[in-house]
Amino acid sequence: MSLINFIKNIFALLLLLNLTSCAIETKKELKEKPAQDTVKKIEVDAGIMQQFKQATQLLEDKKYQQAIELFSNIVKKEKRFPAPFVNLAIAYARQNNTEKAEKFFRRALEIDLGHAVANNELGILYRKQGRFSDARKAYENALAVNSESLLILRNFGILCDLYLADLDCAQQLYSKYLDIEEDKDIKIWLLDLERRM
Repeated sequence: MSLINFIKNIFALLLLLNLTSCAIETKKELKEKPAQDTVKKIEVDAGIMQQFKQATQLLEDKKYQQAIELFSNIVKKEKRFPAPFVNLAIAYARQNNTEKAEKFFRRALEIDLGHAVANNELGILYRKQGRFSDARKAYENALAVNSESLLILRNFGILCDLYLADLDCAQQLYSKYLDIEEDKDIKIWLLDLERRM
C-alpha cells in the first residue's frame, strides 16, 4: 500500500468512525475509556470528502501544484483531521519546499502528536536537513503512540544506524521490526549491524 493510499484510508476511516470528542487525548487514554463515553458524531461535508479524494488522486498522479491548491482549500474549511495537512505537506515536500512542508507536518501533529505518517515524513525531512535530533524526536513521538509501526521502526532504525551511529538503538528497532514482520532487508541490516558492534 502506498503512503498516499495509507493516508487516504486513514482519513476515510476516521471520518467513518466519527472520531473522538476529545481530540487532544492520547490513544492510550482513549483505550482505557468505554467507547460510548468517548464517541461524538462529527459531520463532514460531502463536498470536502470529494475534494479530499480528488486532491489525493492529484498527489498520486504527481500533480503537486494542483494538489496543493485543493488541499489548501480543504484545510481552510476543515481543521479537525490531520490527513489533509499531512498530504499538503507531502505535496510541498515533493516540490522541495521544505519550509512549508515542515509547517504543515507540524500543523498535523498539533491535531495528533503521534500520527505515524506525519512523524515519519517529518523525520525524513529533518534527516535530509541534517537535523538528526529533531528527526529522532519525531520518530519517538510516533512510537509513543504506536510502538509497532513498521514504517517508524524501519526509518528510525536507519536514522540510529547510519546517521546517529547509535548502534544499540538501531539494533533494538530492527529487532522489534523483525519480531512483528519478516523482512529480508531488515534481517540483513541487523546481521551487518551486529557484525559492526
